[in-house]
Amino acid sequence: MRIQNNSTAHVDYVQVENNAVDEVTDHGNTWRDDAIEVRDSSVLDMDRSRIANNKDSILRVSGKSYAHFYDIEIDANAGDTAIRVDSSELEISGANLDDDDADVYPNPVVISGHETGIRVSNGSRLELQRVEVNSNTHRGIQVSENSILNVWSGGLVLKQNGLDHDGWDGYGPALEIERNSSATVDRLTVEGNGRGIRVTRGSTLSGGWNGDVSQEDYGITIVDNVKWGIEVQDNSNLDIAKVKVSGNGETPNIDTDDYDIHYETAIRISDGSSASINEGIIKNNFGGGLSLYHNAQLDLYNLTVDSNGLSEGTYGVNGGINIADNAHLNLNLVTISNNGNSGLQVEGNSKAHLNETTVSGNGNGTDWVSAIRVTKNSQISLNDSTVITPKGNGIDINYWSKADVSNSSIECLDPDDNSRPYAFNLWKSKLSINHDSSIDQNTISLKMAGHAIGRVEIQKYL
Repeated sequence: MRIQNNSTAHVDYVQVENNAVDEVTDHGNTWRDDAIEVRDSSVLDMDRSRIANNKDSILRVSGKSYAHFYDIEIDANAGDTAIRVDSSELEISGANLDDDDADVYPNPVVISGHETGIRVSNGSRLELQRVEVNSNTHRGIQVSENSILNVWSGGLVLKQNGLDHDGWDGYGPALEIERNSSATVDRLTVEGNGRGIRVTRGSTLSGGWNGDVSQEDYGITIVDNVKWGIEVQDNSNLDIAKVKVSGNGETPNIDTDDYDIHYETAIRISDGSSASINEGIIKNNFGGGLSLYHNAQLDLYNLTVDSNGLSEGTYGVNGGINIADNAHLNLNLVTISNNGNSGLQVEGNSKAHLNETTVSGNGNGTDWVSAIRVTKNSQISLNDSTVITPKGNGIDINYWSKADVSNSSIECLDPDDNSRPYAFNLWKSKLSINHDSSIDQNTISLKMAGHAIGRVEIQKYL
């Protein structure tokens, strides 16, 4: 089926099957037509139809065209990329089961069995709901070159994509947003893919606001992907809410030269990018919970970072949150607990601000692990916050770093082995314990088996 040259077609109850015979060019190359092509400012509106057993790609929409599909079935088609949208618009929606007239084919619409499920490029728009993209070997969906993806309340599921992609060391992403593109999602599940979501080259991802975390109903769920869950890099932006990120990174990276084993962090933000995550849980990931580096910024609100980094690589286990290289972190109403190493590490000219935040129970209780580490000309501030460590110092501050503490408590549990941890351990650094005149009560509580402040060497300006 081809619609072209400013044409319009409306079709219902159609079967597009067994099309695209092999054709041989004058140069001996073999090619096939797509099952459906909409081009040259044309329009296709297709409802309650089936597209199956075609020998090449399902659909191509190009040249400022528009296509809308509702209540369709897609099954057993060939082609490297199932659907391509180039400088055009495409809407796909599975049947609304509340509409008695619409339920012809199963919900959701499933796109599977290709190298790439959907590729959107060159200023295009893709709108999806009640759609599942699964079992595509290289990636699920790629949104590129100033294009837009919208996922409405009916949701999008991305499962088992990118599990056979040599260009990504064997594992590709479920969703790739790149080159100044954007995605807004009401409901998104990313499960069991090679990698989760990649946002890069000046692109943005936002959404997830429709969930209810109190009922364990998450707007965005990113679970059990082989490598990382989310990567944001190259001056991109992430703004998501009501999020669950869990069980990612089970398969480690193994260095081919020295066979070092390293587990990837669940969420990675870098290279001038910014992110805001509001409500949710980052839990039980095999590598660390979050990493932030290279001039990146992250705001977390009402979030739990728990039990990450427990899988041991060549250099041990990983912690909750690690920031480095001029990174900035703001934590409000955040709990960082039970992670394999330090709850929070701040290094390399970075800054972290903790407000109404709890850092507790990190480390295994056997090895010496400080709750928070601040090093290499970095800064941290604590306000209305609590730090509890089972075995280790409360806060290590070293190498020309600085800590400001107000109205907070630090407790180092007695490991009963004469190790005598400090509440603060300083080396060539500065500690300010402040009275905040703007609040009625301002108590700084320090409880530890050793000294309140261990001073090995202190900066001259203290």
